[in-house]
Amino acid sequence: MSYPRKIHSLIVEDESSVIEGYRATFRELKRTFDLLEPTCVQSFGEAQKHIAGDRVVHLVILDLNLPLENRKEAADGFALGEQLLELLASREAYPVPVVLVVSGKLSQPHSIRGIKDRLARDFLYGELVNKGSPDAPKEIETAVRRALQYVDAGVHIRDAGKQWFPTMSPREEDLLRRCIVRSEMLGVDLRWWNAEPGISSALGGRTPSRGPTKVLMGHFLMDEGLGVSLPTFFKFQPAGNAPTVHRDATILAQKLGHVKVLHEVQSRQRSLIVTQSVTNRGTPVPLDEYLVGDPATVAPQIPKLVAQIVEQLRQLGDQNEEEIQVNRVLFDHLDREAIEKVLRSFDEKALGEQGADPLALMADLQSSHSRQWATRSACIHGDLNASNVAIDAQRATSPQAYIFDAAGMKTDLDYRDLATLEVTTILFNSVVDDGFLNSCRELYRDKFLPASPLSEVSSFARNVFSMVVALRGHATDEPRQAMYALLVFDAALRQLSGLGLQPSPNKVKNPQHACALASWITAWVRNVASAALSATAPKPTPSQAL
Repeated sequence: MSYPRKIHSLIVEDESSVIEGYRATFRELKRTFDLLEPTCVQSFGEAQKHIAGDRVVHLVILDLNLPLENRKEAADGFALGEQLLELLASREAYPVPVVLVVSGKLSQPHSIRGIKDRLARDFLYGELVNKGSPDAPKEIETAVRRALQYVDAGVHIRDAGKQWFPTMSPREEDLLRRCIVRSEMLGVDLRWWNAEPGISSALGGRTPSRGPTKVLMGHFLMDEGLGVSLPTFFKFQPAGNAPTVHRDATILAQKLGHVKVLHEVQSRQRSLIVTQSVTNRGTPVPLDEYLVGDPATVAPQIPKLVAQIVEQLRQLGDQNEEEIQVNRVLFDHLDREAIEKVLRSFDEKALGEQGADPLALMADLQSSHSRQWATRSACIHGDLNASNVAIDAQRATSPQAYIFDAAGMKTDLDYRDLATLEVTTILFNSVVDDGFLNSCRELYRDKFLPASPLSEVSSFARNVFSMVVALRGHATDEPRQAMYALLVFDAALRQLSGLGLQPSPNKVKNPQHACALASWITAWVRNVASAALSATAPKPTPSQAL
């Protein structure tokens, strides 16, 4: 979406003499600025038609006291004007950046309660103007300047090159332009980082905040010849997710030095949060893109990168060891019916070697009274996948990993993030090459730490194999290994549950692959965590012991 630079204005005013004053002001401003003759309407009905249409509108001057129709008397109060203000805020085609609200009753505080807040929230620039004020021409000039800043904001978006991404909606570009202007930048130079079409809530459950998540990464273009900013992430989500997203980004910024929250803005439907990384040697790449590289170069770096990820996770919160019931490992919001629905579609023959029944193991865990020592972290990332790990790989011999874009940060088991990273790296990239998924079967045999991968596998498969080995290497003894394995199983169930609840597979490239992986993981867990699965009676309470 792009706006023409000549400013298109809409004047909503019922008094002809006032309209003539506005026209005179615009004629004077045309000597300096690129302006079209403003469109003038004199009733609520006519204004409603203009706002509902697909017309370019940069600047609106809105009188709050309006008649319902032309040639009628103005209605009492601000109700009709406020309805139009709501329509302007909700306009998804050619969003309106600048609004001046005009009334002769602005001296009555009770009459304008909340309007100023709405102007600040819903538009790049919004102001209240007293009708007949001698300062009105200056207010209009300021509004024109702000509208020109908005259309002059440069938005340059590049394809990521590795996959297809959606377009940005007009509302998303509106939020981006607001961000550029308020940040006093010239524009942005961005490329696609990631996109999800389906559910984007932190828990992945049923929520009114369904809708696409889009992440772009790049730089602000700075004024005065100062070049570009540090690498910066721009995340668009449903507006209902904005409070949670902002909370988690703020926590990360307080815990990790490489995350900085720069800006947030939202409309009625969409939200934008902008975070900046301290990486300054160049443009980072997502972890899954880095793993496509030559194993001779990449594989030796993977243990270091995993260690950096683990250290950053440790910084999120203190850890303490405690004994828990094994049935508390599983995610509270798993939907058994949804999992069954996905597994019923599983074609075992098409995907080769069979594993074991995930639903049977799920039932065993849910009914188990077994206890297991586990480490609990005061705060986990909550959504650690390869697209939420940025790799600064400018120096091939010393790349750096940075985690970002957390979701649902809370107290939880320490290895949940690492287990999630293992499972999602496979499922979100399972179609990188034809043999990748089957090569991952070797990760889920009878040992916690797998043997070497088959020699015929692709570079990506070999690097993912090295990453999984490095992740599991941080579970240093048998109880920790059992807990890690159970959390890998839970991560696989979460993906199946999500697939059964939503119409699109989101980042999972093939639902059949999710079924196959879950069955392999089930068999692996029964091999490597058998002691943790054995049912033992719960310890008696002190009163029972007496």
